[in-house]
Amino acid sequence: MFGSDYKTNVSSNSICRLLSPFAVTNTKLPRVRCIDEFKNNAGLYKYQVILINVETHEVVYSFECRRKHELCEYFKKFSKEQLDNIQYFVSDLWETYKDIAFTYFRKAKIVADYFHFARYACDAVNKIRIDVQKNYLKKKEFILNIRENYFFLELVV
Repeated sequence: MFGSDYKTNVSSNSICRLLSPFAVTNTKLPRVRCIDEFKNNAGLYKYQVILINVETHEVVYSFECRRKHELCEYFKKFSKEQLDNIQYFVSDLWETYKDIAFTYFRKAKIVADYFHFARYACDAVNKIRIDVQKNYLKKKEFILNIRENYFFLELVV
């Protein structure tokens, strides 16, 4: 624990969360905004969310949970002009984040982050591979059964 954490026994995340309604919002939002969650069992919720300025790699804001209502309340603080200045919105394409992007960042291009894009592509290829393999094994078993029966018929005759 450092600073106020040690003296007051209150975490810095709790202080930020309590004081966030009083914060003055930036007049200029970053051109490229990224949203992602991370697992952190520090609070009441399993996952927390961070907003990142991709160009400067700075954490812009941290949410205690990833509920859509909490995210919407934050973005309602900004004017339409400020939100329209965001040109790219990077996320893992989770349904809630897509809804947020379509609602608040209408002019921004939605971008899938590299990690999740690669994972989705690998999962799709893997699913196709498994389906093909299952069908191939069924055909192979059918062919083997026909050959075994034919061989059996030859021995009987």
